[in-house]
Amino acid sequence: MKKIVALVAVLLSVVVPVQAEANTKSLVIIDSYFQSSIATNPINSTGAPCAQSKPVKGATPSSPYNHGTAMYAVAKLQNPALPIIPICASSAQSDVFPDQLIASLNWVKANKDKVAAVSVSLTFNKTRTECMPANPVKKLESAKDAEIRALVKSLADIGIPVFASAGNDTNKSYSYPGCIADTYSVVHASAKAKAAKVNWSNTSNTDYLVALSTDDSKLNYNTSFGLVAETSSSSTAAAAAMWVTNRVAFGFIYPVA
Repeated sequence: MKKIVALVAVLLSVVVPVQAEANTKSLVIIDSYFQSSIATNPINSTGAPCAQSKPVKGATPSSPYNHGTAMYAVAKLQNPALPIIPICASSAQSDVFPDQLIASLNWVKANKDKVAAVSVSLTFNKTRTECMPANPVKKLESAKDAEIRALVKSLADIGIPVFASAGNDTNKSYSYPGCIADTYSVVHASAKAKAAKVNWSNTSNTDYLVALSTDDSKLNYNTSFGLVAETSSSSTAAAAAMWVTNRVAFGFIYPVA
C-alpha cells in the first residue's frame, strides 16, 4: 500500500531561490528522449551519449520525442542552476518500458555519489492491473516488477528519492512505478489541493499534490522549450527539482508568493 503523506506543493512558474550552499549532486530525469539543444549532455543507461534523432512530425510536448526535453525544461524553470543528468532510457518513439527503467535505475545506483534524486514520468502502466508493469505487448512483467521495487527501495535506503508520476488517467489505477510505496508519487492538483484530472478517492496515498498557481489560471509552464502543460508528468519534474534545490523535509508546505 502507498504510504499516506498527503502533502501539498504549490509550484509557481518562476525561479525559486537557490540555497547559499551550492548543491553538487544532480537530479536524474529518466525519460524516453532528450534533445541536446536544450538538455545538456543527455546519456543513455550505459552512460554513452544519447543518440540524437530527427524531429518526429506532429510530435506534441507529451509525445516520447518531446517528453523528456519538456521535463528537463520544467525542472530548469524551478532552478536554472540545478545540475541535471538526463537519461534517455528509450527511443524518440516509445515510452520507457521495464527493462529500460531497470537499466536506468542501475545506472543511478552505480553512480549514487552524483545523484540527489530521480524523476520518472513517462512509463508503461498501460493496464488496469493494480501496480504491475507491462511490456509493449501488454504482457505482465511480475519478475521485472520485483527487480524495479528492489532498486527503488535500495535507492531510498541511501537517501535518493524516486519521484514518479501518478498519472492523469481517471479510469486506471496509479501509474507505475508511482504506485510503489517507496516512490514519492505526484499528482497534478488544483490550487485548493484537490487532485485535478484524476478522480481517485484515495489521493491521500499520494505524496505530493502539485499546483502551479493559487487561482488555477496557469495551466502551462512557460519554459525554454515552449509551453508545457500542467500534468502529472510536469508536476513530478517540478516537485523533484524543488526538492533537490531546497532539501524540503516532508510536512513542509511550499509558500505561495
